[in-house]
Amino acid sequence: MSKQPNPPPPSEEPVRTAPQPPPRWRLWLWPVAIGLVLVLYLFLPGINVNTPVSLSYSRFIANANAHKIKTVTFGNGASGSNTTATGDLTSGQSYTTVIPGQPTAVLSRELTADGVRSVTAEAPSSGLGTEVL
Repeated sequence: MSKQPNPPPPSEEPVRTAPQPPPRWRLWLWPVAIGLVLVLYLFLPGINVNTPVSLSYSRFIANANAHKIKTVTFGNGASGSNTTATGDLTSGQSYTTVIPGQPTAVLSRELTADGVRSVTAEAPSSGLGTEVL
């Protein structure tokens, strides 16, 4: 006669239970981490170096005299109004400034004499009304 093992009594069998759900605070880890990365990206210096610096006209002329202006591009302002000028500083940062009135040939010559490598002006754009006609 062969002896077969007897199964353990029912009270000794381990009871299988479902794993515990994760704590509720773990649900907030991803949104908090994404928010923290966004805040660091927006507020740490040096990340957004392409944001142009706004210069006053007097600061623009002083920087040109100090050979800190690399390029100047005059925008196409309306006749008699102020003109926006943009460009790059020798440090590599871009800038924007407002020139009172229209830029003159004298101003362009002074900028070139102050070491500005490129002085350009945008061509006047025709308005929507002239394009429709």
